[in-house]
Amino acid sequence: MALSVLHLSAIDFYELTPIEFKYAIKIANEREMSWFRTRYEVARYLARHIWNSAGRTLKRGYEYKEPKEVGLFNWEVEEKIQEKQTVEEIRSGLFRIFGSGSGKKKKG
Repeated sequence: MALSVLHLSAIDFYELTPIEFKYAIKIANEREMSWFRTRYEVARYLARHIWNSAGRTLKRGYEYKEPKEVGLFNWEVEEKIQEKQTVEEIRSGLFRIFGSGSGKKKKG
């Protein structure tokens, strides 16, 4: 792991103390997670842009204003769980799912 992830030589690895190795792995992991998060954020931003650029036949009257409306990633779920929804947010979500019709069934 030290040779492939940290790009250390065998001599450098043997000179590390266990705590130095622990922090080196931790920093490498944070760097890699940051790299992946950036790539996923870019993909979500592009998905939002493509959706909003599509014709009205695809939009059905709904545009994404924020990239997080496209979907949440697992590192954002904890933030969302701790937020409380207001009645208005619940109502607008239901209207978005079921449409803004009056709820009456059509005859026929």
